[in-house]
Amino acid sequence: MTHSTIRRVGAAAVALTAAVGAAMAVPAGAEAAAGAKGRFFVETGFPRTVPVRTGGNGAQFRALSLQIVSPGHRELDGVRVAVDATGVKGFGELAQPAHGCVWTRSDHLHETCTLGNLPGGFANFLVGVRATTAAKAGQSGQVVFKVTSSNATEEVFGNVPDRVAVTVADGPDIAVRDLGATYRVKPGRNDALPISITNVGSGVATDPVVFVRDEYGAMTLLGNHSNCVYASESGKRLGAYCDFPGVTLQPGQTMSLSDPFTLAVPKGSHGDEVQYGADLAGADWIGVPDGKPGTGAPVTLVPGGTPAGAASPRVAAAGDIDPYNGLYYTNLDTGLTADIAAVTSSVRTVVGRSAAITVAVKNTGTVPYSSKVQVGGGLTGTVGAYLYVPAGVTVLSMPKGCHPEQSGPDAVGAERAEAAPQALGYACVTAAALAPRHTVAWRFVVKAAKPVTAAPFEVVTLGPESPAANPADDHRWATFTASKPTRRA
Repeated sequence: MTHSTIRRVGAAAVALTAAVGAAMAVPAGAEAAAGAKGRFFVETGFPRTVPVRTGGNGAQFRALSLQIVSPGHRELDGVRVAVDATGVKGFGELAQPAHGCVWTRSDHLHETCTLGNLPGGFANFLVGVRATTAAKAGQSGQVVFKVTSSNATEEVFGNVPDRVAVTVADGPDIAVRDLGATYRVKPGRNDALPISITNVGSGVATDPVVFVRDEYGAMTLLGNHSNCVYASESGKRLGAYCDFPGVTLQPGQTMSLSDPFTLAVPKGSHGDEVQYGADLAGADWIGVPDGKPGTGAPVTLVPGGTPAGAASPRVAAAGDIDPYNGLYYTNLDTGLTADIAAVTSSVRTVVGRSAAITVAVKNTGTVPYSSKVQVGGGLTGTVGAYLYVPAGVTVLSMPKGCHPEQSGPDAVGAERAEAAPQALGYACVTAAALAPRHTVAWRFVVKAAKPVTAAPFEVVTLGPESPAANPADDHRWATFTASKPTRRA
């Protein structure tokens, strides 16, 4: 699996929202049938700094983030998040609750959100926070979260609650416009990225810097400005870092590049991913790329452009009070998408009787898989699949193109160890071309010597995918049940 992971927290979440992303799906009730209550982990986002409210500025909400993860991405049922902002009372306030959330106290510092069932065992949870009009620089506190599930228990380390620190500061805050999870470009032409920056802080911002980088090298960055350092690999220009000494942005002011960052998109391109951001000069988290400055006229920042909002957590930098909204990653979608999905179904059989587990890969993209490449696990072919046979099940015969493989595909083994220990894995691959909407399948003949009740098993795709591909369907869960034979009277 080589799809890209979108490393971002949505800037649209200036009010409390919850976004569920299915990474691996497990059949409903599989945990209950197995007789074990699951567990999950909560990872809190970076601490946030909010500007004081002066002159009508600083009113934007900043996103405090949580990531809720179930090992093996088992389904989580009845998920609720309780938010307690008592720690910022007097200087901080929460955004109005969104759908599924309600205030639980009249102080508007406590709310509870019902996320419901998470089929993929994963969710990003966001809640907005900002300073009150009476807040003063230097005040700080913590917002505490309590996550519960009806079928799992949170694994808490050191009895430390899930919390995110909030600090009030007075100063500039450069935010870059979020282009969204996906931005459409057209193969065979040059496409400009409408990047703009906004000072969402309470002080004047001086000496901004703006940068961009092509992540996968599928496209070429154009431009030749003397105030930009251009990074290249294998003769292809992939990134630019541009500084603007002496330029100032007043609080609330938005500026954009006079010559936008532009990418040359090759014909037949399957897409790419671009990283872009902004801060003030001296921000060590950005750094200056190895490369050469351009030789043409300098690019300038001109007033105007789409205002930027609150954004992704990042490492703090000097000068900018809250640089966590200064970096984004966006998939560049060309409409030509290489995407595959795992396909299988649950099996019910009788102890001692042979049955079949069918493993399949479907081309859900818009382009054929025809080139032989390394698909994972040291295998070469067009596409492949990995099957984790459920514990207690013996494989009687495996199809052509498959072989036992205990280590698992890249980045999957650790998750699987939690999901179904002692399971045996098989890697399958084909050298045949796979056209869009077509499927390739492998049939395993299996048998259980003892009763098995809803034992989960998993199929994982093997093969390259475009950055814009859907990662949620790369995994498919099902269950295996073997009942005792019915005795005849």
